[in-house]
Amino acid sequence: MRRLFSLAVLIAALFGGGVPLAGCEPPASSGPAAEVWQCPMHPKVVQDHPGDCPICGMRLVEIGQRDDEATAEPTATTGEVPGRATVVLDASRQQRIGLRTAPVVLDELRGGFTTSARVVADPDRVRKVSVKVGGTVERVTVDAVGRRVRRGTALFSLFSPDLQVAQDELLLALRTRDALGAAGAADPGTLVDAARRKLHLLDVPDSEIARIEAAREPLRTLTFTSPADGLVTARDVVEGDMLAPGDVPFEITGLESVWVLADARQSDLARVEPGQPAVLTVDAYPGRVWDGRVAVVEPALDAGSRTARIHIHLDNPDGVLLPDMFGRVALSGEPRSVLVIPVDAVLPAGTRDLVFVAAGEGRFAPRIVTLGVTEGDRVEVLAGLQAGEEVVTRANFLVDSESSLRSALSAME
Repeated sequence: MRRLFSLAVLIAALFGGGVPLAGCEPPASSGPAAEVWQCPMHPKVVQDHPGDCPICGMRLVEIGQRDDEATAEPTATTGEVPGRATVVLDASRQQRIGLRTAPVVLDELRGGFTTSARVVADPDRVRKVSVKVGGTVERVTVDAVGRRVRRGTALFSLFSPDLQVAQDELLLALRTRDALGAAGAADPGTLVDAARRKLHLLDVPDSEIARIEAAREPLRTLTFTSPADGLVTARDVVEGDMLAPGDVPFEITGLESVWVLADARQSDLARVEPGQPAVLTVDAYPGRVWDGRVAVVEPALDAGSRTARIHIHLDNPDGVLLPDMFGRVALSGEPRSVLVIPVDAVLPAGTRDLVFVAAGEGRFAPRIVTLGVTEGDRVEVLAGLQAGEEVVTRANFLVDSESSLRSALSAME
């Protein structure tokens, strides 16, 4: 009970009405006007005769006369929302608390939304440069992650006994072919083709095989090259390293196309589907946009952010979009004509949404509404309001507090 009384005093102070302080009630007037004496420090303390403030002891100051009708307390009537009541506020009190309203209008929503996004590599364009034989790295040509390379760019040179044996087999096949040719016998070329194929299977480039055949002797090291154009996204080798079969000293990522990962909130999932147009912008290139389409909507929510991951595929012919760039994605939807109100007008009321509707003559009635999608500072209204009505957008928390208090007092009475 004491807590309820304290809340009543607070709301009364804000609205200039409500529950008066004990012993400080304004005088009941039998006529249209009466003298009014007020405390300079506690404006709520008023009486119809000189005296001292019962709170701070200051002498009351005469402020003139009052009209009982003009200074009537805000009133309330029971509304259709449980726990809320309709509040009546005159114009002066509305101005004092900064109350503002906005109309319910029929407007067009784009149906899309904007969200943050991150550029990642296209998994189909990631090339891992692995070795199929053991050996020692004698030279590393590309010495840093982030270097752009072309197909055929030298990466590292490897000395391997297994590669020496494979070279010897090719040279033996070549000598056999030459000997058969000198003897006038036809050479089907089977041995040479088999020896070349073995080197190919060990990922020895054609350029190195050509060097072996031209030199007619085994090369101490063979150079391995980039299998594609792209960016060096991983390097795990230095000169002198011993590599085993299956080791991956380099990773090359092609940038001709990239993926963009965006997050969709639960409330936005109904507006996302594969094939939907999407536009990416990044801070690195102001004014430039990349067009793409939604490829995948992951069928699971992140436990922390409660969002679903969206995959968007984009062409990146000039390679300016790099992995781990951040940007924003705008997803387009079909425009719809719907009722909208400002987001600021909505108050949470448990599992429901509440607004206060201006009912005329200073009356503000609580009303439960059903909302749809939110776009910017506007929200769609599915039920509860009609076009042309006015809803409170500023000071609605104060109005809601007064409404709750009035409802509680009415229930007690």
